[in-house]
Amino acid sequence: MVANDDPFLRLESLIDHIECSIAPQLKNVLNGDLKSAAIRMRAELKNARIRLRDLEQRSRRLAESQADAIVNSAEIIDELEETKNRLKESFRSEEQARLAAERLSSYGRILDSSDNEIYIFDARTMLFLHVNHGARANLGYTIDDLRQMSALAIKPEFTEESFAKLINPLRKGVVSGIRFTTTHRRKNGSRYPVEVNIQKSVFEQKSVLVAVVLDISERRKMEDELRGSQEKAIAADRSKSEFLANMSHEIRTPMTAILGFSEALLDQGISAEEKLQAIQTIHRNGQHLLELINDILDLSKVEAGKLEVERRSVSPSGILQDVKQLLGERARERGNSLQIELQGSIPQTIQTDPTRLKQALVNLAGNAVKFTTNGVVQIVAGCDFENQQMFFRVIDNGIGISPEQMERIFKPFSQADSSTTREHGGTGLGLAITERIAELLGGAVSVASEPGKGSTFTLTLATGPLKGAPTISRLNTSAFAETSPRELRRGGSDTIEGRVLLVEDGPDNQRLLAFVLKKAGAEVCLAENGKEGVEAALSAWKKGSPFDLILMDMQMPVMDGYAATAFLRNEGYSGQIVALTAHAMEGEINKCLAAGCDAYLTKPIDAQTFIPEVAARMGLPSKYAATPILCF
Repeated sequence: MVANDDPFLRLESLIDHIECSIAPQLKNVLNGDLKSAAIRMRAELKNARIRLRDLEQRSRRLAESQADAIVNSAEIIDELEETKNRLKESFRSEEQARLAAERLSSYGRILDSSDNEIYIFDARTMLFLHVNHGARANLGYTIDDLRQMSALAIKPEFTEESFAKLINPLRKGVVSGIRFTTTHRRKNGSRYPVEVNIQKSVFEQKSVLVAVVLDISERRKMEDELRGSQEKAIAADRSKSEFLANMSHEIRTPMTAILGFSEALLDQGISAEEKLQAIQTIHRNGQHLLELINDILDLSKVEAGKLEVERRSVSPSGILQDVKQLLGERARERGNSLQIELQGSIPQTIQTDPTRLKQALVNLAGNAVKFTTNGVVQIVAGCDFENQQMFFRVIDNGIGISPEQMERIFKPFSQADSSTTREHGGTGLGLAITERIAELLGGAVSVASEPGKGSTFTLTLATGPLKGAPTISRLNTSAFAETSPRELRRGGSDTIEGRVLLVEDGPDNQRLLAFVLKKAGAEVCLAENGKEGVEAALSAWKKGSPFDLILMDMQMPVMDGYAATAFLRNEGYSGQIVALTAHAMEGEINKCLAAGCDAYLTKPIDAQTFIPEVAARMGLPSKYAATPILCF
């Protein structure tokens, strides 16, 4: 038997031994030697039992050793696993620490490069320990400069005592932080407003105060602008309220005269002279109302940026003549002498907008007449040929304007003061409109005045090229002979020959317009809305006797003037169609022309311009005849 510590090999050897020992005995038994075979078998079995017990003991010891080894192995494995986990955790903590350090370093770099100001200073000495880029850039100091300075060096509003009183609660831990606004002083001496937030901390093993400072210059600027805007809005609202109250007075005053004298005309006992005076009063107050409305419309154009100019060749002396004729009667009523003078030579013609130039001069000279009594109002014209500019000075010896009043006279809805409005009337819009006109004409308007001695308003405007332009140095006095406004406005023919279709829904306007047209010689047919107007126009056209002119009101029921005009053009109608509109705004005028109208006339009409315009267009072909307009 081969010796071996493995019990299983020993058992196998034992079985082999028993087999080898018993086999001969079995052979002896088979041969008849039973006794000796039995003795030997018992001996062999006894020996086998001994060996088996020994084998069992060895197997048991081996099993116990293996169990201990397994237990020990499990403990070692557990220890190894725990060690491995501890190593992983250690590595993880180390990585987290590394990342945290990197983040802190990044945060530090970001804070140090921030445009906001960050200061770290000693809580006891107030000396700066560190100052970031934003603070250095805004203050204008280097880091070495600042490390020699205390926080008080940049805070001119504080003394050492007042600053200590402010931060002592923070030093003692009574509060966790303090916030306040102050000013910082730069190296160049300039100051700027800041909001400061200070907290207590530790830096390089020292007790420090950390201040995060925000430059609030822009915020203060916005607050000031907002405050200014609010004040302006309040002032504007107050001015507009005063303006509305003033307009109520300005409108009611002429309306009172118009209504009152209209009733007087109904009195059968009124004399012819009284009747004439009543009519003149009604006409004069009606004109005043129209001026008020025109001023309001012009201001709306100014505020919407829609006030436009049309430059063409204009005679400055002719404009001056018109202004004197328009204001002459008003000046005489107040006992004033209205004089026109030239300072040197002026061009015979310039390139500008005659309507707007006349409007500006009438506004300036009208104010001079209004605020002067028994005095002199001069309009002096001159030209700067080199700079291609003309100037018009309106000089009076009236009540004058104080410096405080001059600050607001060019603002809309404003006059010198409320007493001026009550005494002299007016909208307070004329100068605001005149200032905008001057800008559009390439110039400006300015004023110089002394209370009690009078005022001088100067209007300048661009003339266009003047090289080689003919000039005049004296005014033709015969051109300034007294002429009635009626004669001045007259132009073209005062008679009409032909048929006019008047499309108008207002009964009063129907009667007035028909009266004016018939008096001028026209044959007038009436239609009360656009639908009736279209039917009448097409019927006459198809019969071969079209109207010589259609006067089309634009605001009507059933079918308005825009749709009616567009419908006629779609049908190929080739006659003249002239819009009649109470809306004089540019957008409304363009809308009339876009619908297919050849021209427009505004309400209320002026017979002296209305009749010549109608007469000039009678029988002319329409420019829209070949281009139908789609209905809308």
